[in-house]
This record gives sequence, C-alpha cells and structure tokens, in this order.
Amino acid sequence: MKTIALSANTSWYLFNFRKSTINTLISRGYKVLILAPKDDYSQKLINIGCDFKEIPFARGLSPLSDLLCLVKIFFLFRRRNIDCVCNFTPKSNIFCSMIAKILNVKYINNISGLGFVFTKNILLRYVVFALYKFSQSKASMVFFQNESDLNQFLKRKIVNKNNSKRIFGSGVNLEVFKYSQKKKNDA
Repeated sequence: MKTIALSANTSWYLFNFRKSTINTLISRGYKVLILAPKDDYSQKLINIGCDFKEIPFARGLSPLSDLLCLVKIFFLFRRRNIDCVCNFTPKSNIFCSMIAKILNVKYINNISGLGFVFTKNILLRYVVFALYKFSQSKASMVFFQNESDLNQFLKRKIVNKNNSKRIFGSGVNLEVFKYSQKKKNDA
C-alpha cells in the first residue's frame, strides 16, 4: 500500500480544508500519514483513517525549534516508506520539501501566499527565498494561488514552467463552507 503524507502547520487546517482529499485517497487504497502539530483535530484525522505523526512546525522565528523540527522530519522520513508528501503551509513547504529532496521522496507543494515575511524584513526575505530555492528545485509540482507569487518564483528561478501552475483557490468544499451574506445593521 502506498503512503501519501500531508503536512501543514495545524491538524485543524488539514481536517477542515483537505478532508475530501484525504477521504478520496483512503477510498482509493492509499495510506494517509498526517504530519502536523497536535491539536483538537488530530484525533478527528485519526478517526477518519489517517496515521498521525506530530511534527512541531513552530510559528514565528525560532532557529533552534526549526532545526529540531527538521531533524524530526528527517528521521520520520527515513523510518517510514513515504511515496509522496503534499505540503500546504510555508514551513511545511520548505522543511518537508528539503528532507524529501535529500531522501529522494516525491513532493508536491501548495503555496497559497508568501506571508508577512515578504513585506517586512529584507534579510529574512532573502533567507526565505534561498530556502525556497533549495527546497523547491526537485518538486514534482508547485501550485500557486496567487499570480504574483508564481511570477516571483519564476523570475527568481525557484520553479520553472514545467513544475509550477496557478490554481484558482484552495479547493474548499462548498458543501461544508457555505457562502452567507452579512446582514447590515439598521443602526
């Protein structure tokens, strides 16, 4: 049985936005391994048939925590027979991709936005672009939800036209997340 790993910075994200994908993978005979910090949704992912491994993707900047996270991912990938990893949030896009690249595991990334790091500190922006350049060079595919992010990555030769594509949205299940119009207050 092939194993597909999905990684993100919260179990909540994977349960709420990738549950349909997870159910489809399981129904097609794949083993689904979740890589995320433990939260109230981790058990829900286990209950629908996933294997769960806690990965401490710390928010913010913490070099020691980030290094420990990379080490944990490395040893997890070495112990498990992962056929492909799909990453959905910035640190998982970089960290899991770096380890997958080193260990020759197929990986696919979804970049929904580059985040605050690209609007604030110029040095930090340079470091993050360097990490993306290293980590994305062997990606099977990198999906972008923002045309300017895709263009930025193409311009910097982080991805190329063969392994990158613009998609229109996250694939949110509209049966679960229904549109509702806000009512105006009559004050």
